[in-house]
Amino acid sequence: MTWSLGRKGPGRWAVRGGLLAIAVLTLASGGQVAVAATTPPPRSAAEDRGTVHLTEPEGLLQEAALHDIRVLRSALIFKPFLPSNLVLPAGDLYNRVTWSSAPVNGFGIFISAQSGLAGSRAIHMDESLESSADLLDPSFPMNAFKSILRPVTLSNGIWLEMQQQHAPWRGEWILMRLDGNVAIEIDGLSSKQLLEQFAVSLVRSA
Repeated sequence: MTWSLGRKGPGRWAVRGGLLAIAVLTLASGGQVAVAATTPPPRSAAEDRGTVHLTEPEGLLQEAALHDIRVLRSALIFKPFLPSNLVLPAGDLYNRVTWSSAPVNGFGIFISAQSGLAGSRAIHMDESLESSADLLDPSFPMNAFKSILRPVTLSNGIWLEMQQQHAPWRGEWILMRLDGNVAIEIDGLSSKQLLEQFAVSLVRSA
């Protein structure tokens, strides 16, 4: 399994290269990872919680993403954690879904915001089923960034949080959690408060 923290691009199911690459370089050099100041302005909770009026392109994009989620759920080899009834707060829209080839043991979901500057980078979530060897790997994010990860208690359990270290997404908040062998990562240009609200909304699919 490969891991990705920070912004994603095309790849096996979502290229896991942001913090992982930094982790490898840091571990190889014996250097320290320092928490950087926020550069992109985070989307706040006050920005976009009004009534949503979808444009035709937005509606088509969300419809396609929801269809992909239905297909994904039938293909996954584990039960994923998703927002209850797939409901998002007003102003947030499913943008796209990525997943691995069979056996499907990981996926990514991108959520966009109708207002503010975050766009399709508002919220991103990765989930993957990890092996015992994966969880012991020094490059696994929870191991590689253990020194700067901080626990935060939410209503659905304890998560670990940190901020992205390098441009272009320096300062972006990242939440991580391991539930059994399912690794969850949430990040994006939304505020820490909105990312935490999204994390709290996750329930295990039946």
